[in-house]
Amino acid sequence: MNTTKKKSSLPIRRCLVTGEQLPKATLLRIVLTPLGQLMIDPSGKQNGRGAYLKKDVTLLDRLKKSQLLRKQFAVEVSEDFYELLKKALHE
Repeated sequence: MNTTKKKSSLPIRRCLVTGEQLPKATLLRIVLTPLGQLMIDPSGKQNGRGAYLKKDVTLLDRLKKSQLLRKQFAVEVSEDFYELLKKALHE
């Protein structure tokens, strides 16, 4: 008889900037929609390719300087999108 208890499995995702593996709930999801638009996905269920960012506003400068979003999604990222990210990280 197997007496091991089943562990509850929290979804783990990797932060794009730090590379840390963290619970999905502690990260902000950024998604590239099938139409090619970058969006912030607070629900985590938007259709499209996603990347995760630790909810830490201090990482925004590193994200911007390294152009990780442009590299990850192969799209140009506007200054307006970084402002939206900044607001979302403050919430």
